[in-house]
Amino acid sequence: MGIIKFLFILALLILLVFVLMGATVVMRIVNSVRKAFRQQDSQQDAGGYARQHRYETYGDEEKVIDKRSPQEANRKIFADNEGEYVDYEESKN
Repeated sequence: MGIIKFLFILALLILLVFVLMGATVVMRIVNSVRKAFRQQDSQQDAGGYARQHRYETYGDEEKVIDKRSPQEANRKIFADNEGEYVDYEESKN
């Protein structure tokens, strides 16, 4: 009985190793496909956003690197009458 139990546990451990290796391979494939789609999207983007930003993946983290000039990055994107502070007066009851 002892050897059967040992062989069963050994088989489970070997199976676990293969499952973990398979999961690692699948994650690498998924990440490479995601990266390929991002590169394709950035090449087809006519708006310029993807050309000015680079996406990088490190493990589970995703980073965006902005390649715009400081003048373009700091330009105002709203009209003069949008997004500004509103003057108000406090009323005492």
